[in-house]
Amino acid sequence: MKKSLDELLQHPSIWQASRAYRPRRAIATGFVSLNESLHDGGWPEAATSELLCEQTGIGELRLLLPALKQVQKQKSLVAFLAPPHLPYAPALKAAGLNPQQVLVVCPHSAREWLWCADQILRSGACGGLVSWGLQTAIGNRDLRMLQQAAHQGDCWHALFRHSREARQASPSALRLELTSDQEHAGHLQIHVLKQRGGWGGQNLSLALGDTLHKHSAQTLKQQAVHLAPLPSLRDSAQRSSASIRAIG
Repeated sequence: MKKSLDELLQHPSIWQASRAYRPRRAIATGFVSLNESLHDGGWPEAATSELLCEQTGIGELRLLLPALKQVQKQKSLVAFLAPPHLPYAPALKAAGLNPQQVLVVCPHSAREWLWCADQILRSGACGGLVSWGLQTAIGNRDLRMLQQAAHQGDCWHALFRHSREARQASPSALRLELTSDQEHAGHLQIHVLKQRGGWGGQNLSLALGDTLHKHSAQTLKQQAVHLAPLPSLRDSAQRSSASIRAIG
């Protein structure tokens, strides 16, 4: 019995006041000031990070690019779920990503969205999932399921949600609110709402650079080819009409 209890207490999600802080695995964000503001020093691995914003196109994807490049080096596949626009392959390639290792999944309903997110996270096939749930109602129970799926599949999950959800309680490991910086072009304002193991309330402005700027006029260009479903989705592919694509 004591052995089982000791094993349980070693779980990284269990905090013990009697023990010194043990840093969890994290993915460096690529921005020094953001790393310094986060308790774990980066995006929490195998967990959900919520990014809340009122609209898309404020630089939110550029914020994730440095981490996505690291994820591709460790576990080649990354997935985009329900992006508002189809990502433009040449722009991603110029930013250092391999477009042939980026899957784009386009569900047709909120139920499909949740099922696809859960399956991708649990599959173990992807090192990272970027999902857009701006138009999807995600309850606390669903967020907890996605958090557990990310842990099980050892997958970093970046979840975009509308800023109106900021007051909703959430089990996600990290929650950031994003707004465009009206005073400084190319900057993104970030407010830390919650972070696992540390305090929230930090505010910072990040200079994102122009990695995707030269391709911005073409980001809506529809270029895609069909790809077979992920390994964990293959057996159940007939249950979902969501389209799965690779760009590049």
